[in-house]
Amino acid sequence: MGDQTFDRLEQRIQMLLLELQTLRQRNQQLGDENASLRARIDEARTRLDRLLELQSADA
Repeated sequence: MGDQTFDRLEQRIQMLLLELQTLRQRNQQLGDENASLRARIDEARTRLDRLLELQSADA
């Protein structure tokens, strides 16, 4: 009985470690996506600022 309990716990630990690895990979992917989106937002803000400057210069 003790060996079965130990085996189940060991199996559960392995499953949790695999899940942890998967979650870490997903976290990294989301971090990369977040960085990419922030860069795109910064570029869009820069373009908007330039357009607003041109618009105010024309006024």
